[in-house]
Amino acid sequence: EFGFYSFLEITPGLYNVDVIRDLREERTTPNPVIIFTGVEEEPPNVVLDIGIIAPGGTGNVTGFKYLDSNANGIFDADEVGLANFTIYADINSNHLLYPGEPFDVTDENGVYFLANLPATRVTIREAEQQLGFNLTTSSQTVDVPNGGTVRGVNFGNAEANALAGIDPGERGLSNLTVYLDLNENGIFDQAY
Repeated sequence: EFGFYSFLEITPGLYNVDVIRDLREERTTPNPVIIFTGVEEEPPNVVLDIGIIAPGGTGNVTGFKYLDSNANGIFDADEVGLANFTIYADINSNHLLYPGEPFDVTDENGVYFLANLPATRVTIREAEQQLGFNLTTSSQTVDVPNGGTVRGVNFGNAEANALAGIDPGERGLSNLTVYLDLNENGIFDQAY
């Protein structure tokens, strides 16, 4: 009635814990879960939550993968899209793209579209960090509406080994020295 379960007086061993579910239901926890109980003096008290999504419909998520030229984590009007990045819905919440999880590869404009996601709360992630880029945005958790589309779930990357520090519309300051404090002493060391 309340979703509780227990296995009593099990002997030490390796156990694969799973749940029987409808074909439309998706697990939100890794599948399967393997538990090992050793030869403890007292039987271990293992707590294992198994999450399941029973879709009540589907919706979509779309956005851009962009070159964050000023590394501010905001998709600015003058920034361009990045092609060939994989964006996915982390249905099982394990931070990895698993077989069966919805994904899309960004097109030449950096656009991705994840169709027919379960109408529930889902975390959208970038599958891998490509060489030469550093992430400027993190994963985003969204509520996917039944029959609707969440827009503007954007992901930024700055070119590796690049530092930037001005946003569009800001006025720059001149005659200042900006330095990289490699020895972390808080002082500009000309000879360093």
